[in-house]
Amino acid sequence: MILIWALGINGEGSSVVVSEFISALFAHPQLRPLTIVCSRRSTLSERVYSLQSFPKHQNSRLIRLIFLPKFFRSYPIHFALKLFLPVQFFYRAVITFDDFPFFLAKKQLLYFHQPNLIFNIALIWRIKRLAFKLLLNRNIVIYFQTNHIRKAFFSNFHFPFIASICFLHKI
Repeated sequence: MILIWALGINGEGSSVVVSEFISALFAHPQLRPLTIVCSRRSTLSERVYSLQSFPKHQNSRLIRLIFLPKFFRSYPIHFALKLFLPVQFFYRAVITFDDFPFFLAKKQLLYFHQPNLIFNIALIWRIKRLAFKLLLNRNIVIYFQTNHIRKAFFSNFHFPFIASICFLHKI
């Protein structure tokens, strides 16, 4: 089973990317069982609710949707979940669309979409950057939208052991 974790997604751009990804999964002919986690009252949840109109589709029985309350989007709760939740015992792989990776996940793809973790120098972003650094591990592959963000990430975080891909477009 695969876990798609998108609990912290609330922006329009990220919601489009995640909902398109989920739509593609619904249509995939060799879909494996998966669980999708997002928060209620978010831009993404509105898009995912509309995807629930797929009940007649052959793959709908393989997809489990979990909508958690909005307060789970807070960064301290997010950090605690990502630090302690033992997802590796329940899921073969994890696709994370949030700002923080799971610390304990063995196979994880992280969609990095928060350039403030790299460029912003405000105190709150420094704290978030520290939390992000604490959660990084060797079992992660980070997916970047552009080579510009990928290069900035590696020059800022100095983690040569992390695998990465850049897929959508280049600047």
